[in-house]
Amino acid sequence: MEKGKLFTYSVDDLIEKPVEWEECGKCLSAFDKQLRNAWDKAVKDGLFRYSLDDLVYKKLNLQQNEDFPVPCVAQLNPQRAVNRRKRECFESMNDDFDEKQFNFTKIAIQEILMEVCLKSDDKVITKEKTEILLNISPIEYGHILIATNLSDCLPQKLTVKSLQIAFDILQLSSQPGFRLGFNSLHAWASINHLHFHGMYCDHEIFGDILPAEYHLSSSCALINIASPLPAFVFVVPDGDKGRRKIAEDVVKVTDYLHQISTPYNILLNRGKLLRKDGTQSDKWTTRALVFPRKSSKNLQPAEPFDVACIEVGGHFPVKAKASFEDLTDTKVSNCLKEAALEEEVFNDIVQYVKILLSG
Repeated sequence: MEKGKLFTYSVDDLIEKPVEWEECGKCLSAFDKQLRNAWDKAVKDGLFRYSLDDLVYKKLNLQQNEDFPVPCVAQLNPQRAVNRRKRECFESMNDDFDEKQFNFTKIAIQEILMEVCLKSDDKVITKEKTEILLNISPIEYGHILIATNLSDCLPQKLTVKSLQIAFDILQLSSQPGFRLGFNSLHAWASINHLHFHGMYCDHEIFGDILPAEYHLSSSCALINIASPLPAFVFVVPDGDKGRRKIAEDVVKVTDYLHQISTPYNILLNRGKLLRKDGTQSDKWTTRALVFPRKSSKNLQPAEPFDVACIEVGGHFPVKAKASFEDLTDTKVSNCLKEAALEEEVFNDIVQYVKILLSG
């Protein structure tokens, strides 16, 4: 590993309470500084397919539920629609890794921004390698791809270990707008090689704050009425033992979704949750939100946006200026609802998840 690219951390470096929203860009963590320095160097070296200098944003509120605000943000990013890598086609959401398709073993060495390793007693645990890769067709500043054990060539199917590492990387940042996401195959994943997305977006969105409506088990709750897309919600605790248990429960759910060929998106974030009276908590909570959804197989990218791991939480990169200017709360809500499962299908999944996590 090139000098300067290795980033080591311990559990003491994890940050559950980021800076407040009005302090975005300040009090950067060591991880933020190294990532941003590497990103800025990549800009100077001309590694991106386009610039993000002229992005435009528009805030919306979906009014999904009169009891809670549903804030979201749209971003005009026409370059990504035409200047990203070609999407691979997958027959099944359970396809094996295929070395003939594009995968992260084929990227240029310059696209590896850094390698993250957990250390214990000042010794680096090098057997758990996590590569932080440049997304050369980015949505936002700092848009990275997080590949755990890249050389193992695992397919795009969530694992307990990869999710535990994702929890850590989320909390290595001090910024509230740093979020991670995961797309299964047939949920707009374009590469069948195990990875998460990560990026900064300095706007609070509904995925950060909507409260759980009721609990299915000790670890899992449900957001249904308040969100355009229903989700299973898991609170990520401090402490390795508790975090592993949550990761195991999340993977139980996603493994079941693979069994029944139901695609899903995942959003990992931190936020101050809304209370029942509509006021916001003072406490930051780290969560994993799992969104079962309709398959995107055979769908072509469409206006105004495709529903993937950031869109499910309220962050919408819009492809065309006309669509951006015409975007309304109703159009956003309808677009999200088109990706939602039929109510009966989702309710059947909920009943099974109750049983699955009750043991």
